[in-house]
Amino acid sequence: MSAMIASGSRLAIAAGMTDDLTTIVLGAIERAPQWIRRDLESRDRVVRIQAEESLAAMIADTLRKTEKPST
Repeated sequence: MSAMIASGSRLAIAAGMTDDLTTIVLGAIERAPQWIRRDLESRDRVVRIQAEESLAAMIADTLRKTEKPST
């Protein structure tokens, strides 16, 4: 990782981005409805996959909404 990030300032930026992403993803997970939480624990593979896909879609939507417009 140090080869990819040469300077200390870049490391700080990368760490900040990671913290931001973690906060964003955590927020999406916290808003997950109870049925997703329940279905993630299901023994039924199809039910579990549907819950995983729904949660992934929620996280992706949250990330899209928080993207900064390019200038």
